[in-house]
Amino acid sequence: LEIDLPSPGMVRLAGRELALAPLGWDLLAALADTPGRVLTREALCARLWPEEEAAPQPQQLDAHRRRLTQRLAPAFRQKRGELIQVVRGIGLRLNLAETEIALRRG
Repeated sequence: LEIDLPSPGMVRLAGRELALAPLGWDLLAALADTPGRVLTREALCARLWPEEEAAPQPQQLDAHRRRLTQRLAPAFRQKRGELIQVVRGIGLRLNLAETEIALRRG
């Protein structure tokens, strides 16, 4: 997985360049910035919607995760599960090792 920062940057997964919606890109970048760690829904919502006075509903985050997962699925055909794992009751985690992620900052 290669991600060019800052947002909205380019994303490559398994050698394929992918166009993502800005919020999907932000979600992927947030998860890639903390490989292997579970990010709580609250932390992700605060990062994705920093100027919101009221916290977004969990369904909004779930909808963006589903769309992002569908968009990345063709390029992520691996036997180890989904690229974005839901950790029930806690949050989300990117299913890649740190060595499989390249973040390119500005």
